[in-house]
Amino acid sequence: MQNPLDELYDQYNRFVPDAEIQKKIEACHQQLIRSLEKPERKLILQIIDSKDMISGFYAKESFACGFWLAWRLLPPRPTFALRVN
Repeated sequence: MQNPLDELYDQYNRFVPDAEIQKKIEACHQQLIRSLEKPERKLILQIIDSKDMISGFYAKESFACGFWLAWRLLPPRPTFALRVN
């Protein structure tokens, strides 16, 4: 079971990369494949994956901080006692 903030983040985070950026990334990737040997390609891909994981972690942390900040800034909500007859 996920943390409720992670579920909220996953529900509302619909990041779609720019098509132009995706083309540049793919072109660079193909160039690396042609110019590097397999061990070097593997190392580069591990670096990229690690950076992506760090970026994703900080995006979730930023979302959680913004959520809790907004929650604290909300005015207090009145509470009503429930009467049972």
